Amino acid sequence: MKKITITIVMVFTLMAVLTAFEEPCEEMGRFEGKMHPGEEHMMREGFGGFDRIHEELELTEKQVETMEEMRLDYQKEMIGMHAEIDILMVDKHFAMKNHDFDKTKKITAKMFDLKKSQTIKKIEHHETMWNLLTPEQQEKAEELMKDRTRHKKILQKKMMQKKMIHQ
Repeated sequence: MKKITITIVMVFTLMAVLTAFEEPCEEMGRFEGKMHPGEEHMMREGFGGFDRIHEELELTEKQVETMEEMRLDYQKEMIGMHAEIDILMVDKHFAMKNHDFDKTKKITAKMFDLKKSQTIKKIEHHETMWNLLTPEQQEKAEELMKDRTRHKKILQKKMMQKKMIHQ
C-alpha cells in the first residue's frame, strides 16, 4: 500500500514540476479558434478559407447562402459523430478493464464504422460544395489552393528555422 501511495505522490509531483516549467508554443497563437491546426482540408474555416476567398471566386449570394447552410449542417453532424465515438471510447475502456474482450471488439468495430462514415461524409460534403461552383470558379479555387499550399510550405520552413535557432 505504501508503494502505491508513494508512486501516486511522485507522479503528481512530477506533473506539477513539468507544468511549472512549461512554455507556451509561439506558433499556437495563429491557430486559436480553429478546429484542426495544421490539417489541410476544405472544411477548415468553411470551404478552404471560404470566408476569405468567396469574393475572389465571385460567388453568387445564392451560392454563399447554400454553402453556409451545408457547412453548418455538416459541422453539426460531425459533432454528433465525434461525441458518439467519445462515448464508445469510454465503453471500450470499461469493457477492457472488465476483460470483456468480445464486447471490446464489437465496440471497436462500431468506432471504426463511425470513423469510416465520417470520412465518407467529408468527401461527399467536399464534392457537393465543389459541384456548386461553376467551372470558372473551380479553376480559380484550384489556383488559390495551390498558392496556399506553397505559402504553407514557406511558413513551415520558417518555423523549423526558428526552432533550430532556439535550440
